[in-house]
Amino acid sequence: MTVTALLAQAAGWRLLSALLERPRDGWRKEILALARETADGELAACARRIAEDASEGAYLAVLGPGGAASPREVAYRPDSDPAAILAQLHALYQAFAYRPAAEDPPDHIAVELGFAGFLVLKRAFAEQCDDAASATLVAEGLALFRAEHLDAFAAALAERLRASDSYLRPLSAPLAAWLNTRDRQSEAERSRM
Repeated sequence: MTVTALLAQAAGWRLLSALLERPRDGWRKEILALARETADGELAACARRIAEDASEGAYLAVLGPGGAASPREVAYRPDSDPAAILAQLHALYQAFAYRPAAEDPPDHIAVELGFAGFLVLKRAFAEQCDDAASATLVAEGLALFRAEHLDAFAAALAERLRASDSYLRPLSAPLAAWLNTRDRQSEAERSRM
């Protein structure tokens, strides 16, 4: 994958992450800037629509305590120890020097999507530096993270958003498509390694 394609992919991951953060000062401006950077036209259009409709109250009604959908991975894994999940995430974040700026807990959908984008950005940097070993390590880290944490949880959340009548409902289809498309790309890349 080219560095340019990786940068566009990183922007898409970050856009998904930002759309699932609580709206704050400067949030709309960030959403619109990221929408211009992604190569995914459907996601960009969805982002522009959500940026117009979002508010802190609407966010809390969907992803806040008692909202329509939990934004936390631990809520989707009732047979797992929440402390173990959080420890695994902390270890992964630490291993790749990821320090989320978000106010959310480590297993929040916005933080996990942000980590995916961060890893793609690290891979783009490694590719630009012709550091194949680091690029492979980061790609493998992303594949492991997605398999063990992000994918099933994000897909379940996308389904809950689809069933809601919230301002985030339009995001359900691009989020699910993004996860599915990136899965096929990851599988194709792993088969070439």
